[in-house]
Amino acid sequence: MKKVFFFCLFLCFASFFCAGTPARNIEFGIGGEAGFANNYMDFKEFFSNETLQIDLNTLPLKGLHSVGIMDAGLFFNFNIKQFSFGFFSGMDGFFTGGLSGEVARLFSEGNVNMRNFNGEVVLGGSIFFDTGVKAATEFRGWKFGVAPSLYIPLFYMPKPLIRFGLDTTESLSVDMSIRMNVYTPFSLEEKETRDIFNAAGADLSLFVEYALLPVLDVGGIMSHIPIVPSRLAYGMHIVSDFVFPQDTGEDIDESFIDALIKDKIPETQGKVFYLDEDFLRVYRPLRFDTFVRYKPFKNELITLTPTIGFSLLTIYGYDVICFNAELAGRLNLNNFFMIDLSTAYRERLWQHKLGLALNFRVVEVDLGAGLLSQDFVSSFHFKGLSVAFGLRFGY
Repeated sequence: MKKVFFFCLFLCFASFFCAGTPARNIEFGIGGEAGFANNYMDFKEFFSNETLQIDLNTLPLKGLHSVGIMDAGLFFNFNIKQFSFGFFSGMDGFFTGGLSGEVARLFSEGNVNMRNFNGEVVLGGSIFFDTGVKAATEFRGWKFGVAPSLYIPLFYMPKPLIRFGLDTTESLSVDMSIRMNVYTPFSLEEKETRDIFNAAGADLSLFVEYALLPVLDVGGIMSHIPIVPSRLAYGMHIVSDFVFPQDTGEDIDESFIDALIKDKIPETQGKVFYLDEDFLRVYRPLRFDTFVRYKPFKNELITLTPTIGFSLLTIYGYDVICFNAELAGRLNLNNFFMIDLSTAYRERLWQHKLGLALNFRVVEVDLGAGLLSQDFVSSFHFKGLSVAFGLRFGY
């Protein structure tokens, strides 16, 4: 307890000498975040046990779902009084996968009570690279920002699907089909780097904020307003079909094993294709958020920021509108030591984050960790984790 007290006393003391540090005139920074969540495995067991055990009898009957996120980038800013200008570049990715409820029931219960199964395995994801410029200014209580950028989908999988069927009512019948398209900005055979730049798209992000009251700021952010879509001309079409009929119910297991031994199951075939003039047009997720920042002491010591908005996603080949909401709080000790806490529901993912920052003017270190899940209750049960790290340099 004494160590905690003296540490807090040190932060308060140091904050008065380090400054009320103003914004750096020149600033360079790097940072990144990665996270993974699912609705089955508890990460506490993963870290506490040497051996990871999976009990198929406890698979969720609604299906098994997982999601992964990643974000990494760098930036360079010039800050001169009420004006700022900078460059940025980075990558962000999103991956999802899952088994339908029928597949989970087959693994957990077998086919004792149910003789006919039709299930799906879904995979999907994307990786975007972007680079651009940003500018911001302040004028009579208003803040404006604009950030045009070029982006390239390095990997895009819109609607992959694996279907299978199992019927053991009177005899054994197994069928499976794989249909998967993976798109890239370059040829998977020739790997011409010039094709990457031909696939670039462009969009625009806007920011506005107004000091409505001494204790209240209001604002809005619109990200990825499309200007020109990215056009992907290359890809791979992956196809595989397997059908195993059985006339009688005798020696089912033995006959099925014989089929495996005799290589009667065809191998998955991948075909590289070129779309020519029929490009696949890809947009980044369009996001719109409005926020209110409450400053109870009329300064930046403590701020509370509720945010609401929506996102328009097209990752699966069709448009999906997601409602977003967040409540964030910050403790700022003279711009030297900062603590951030937030709870958010964004794009069907619950996230609870804790962030710490130490700012020595010449260098700033940012650390963050969080819990995440597609289900609100599971988000507190360590079924998803995220970590973040950032460094800023300048003066």
